[in-house]
Amino acid sequence: MKSDNNPSILFLGYSKPEKKQEAIKQIKEKGLEVREVYLLDVSVPLNKDYDETINWFKHFIKCDYWAGRSPLNWNFPFLSTILNKLPYKPIKFKKKDWENDNKHPLLYSLLCPLMYQDISKQLTTKQEKKNLNNLSNFKSKGYKPNLKGVYSNDDFIKDLARFKNG
Repeated sequence: MKSDNNPSILFLGYSKPEKKQEAIKQIKEKGLEVREVYLLDVSVPLNKDYDETINWFKHFIKCDYWAGRSPLNWNFPFLSTILNKLPYKPIKFKKKDWENDNKHPLLYSLLCPLMYQDISKQLTTKQEKKNLNNLSNFKSKGYKPNLKGVYSNDDFIKDLARFKNG
């Protein structure tokens, strides 16, 4: 039975993309819901375009949702050991740091800013250094959410249908 109220199982997969797609297809044919856990590596400018770029993300990144649910807050064995070996630092933010749009088409992509690449030794300008520091907390200037009335149950159903078909 399809429902977000059912418990989920996280599977680790290691295969070619076509095998992954075949597995997803057969799971859906079984009538089960599939969501993916994935990583996106997005290049963010630290120049004058930094604030505009981060503000674009803030429109659909659900701050209040992720502030307490970030996977980096989970207590997995060896997680801190692994993270300390990577050239990345965690992005830390708390509830109410920003308010996302309430009807953005990417709202239920549920992207969560996890980590940023620490390139501090390569930076040469004050602006780049300041923006890298701001990235550690996902801070930016000039952000204003686009709030369009109340997000209704019909809006939610339309969003779900769009994601299932898209």
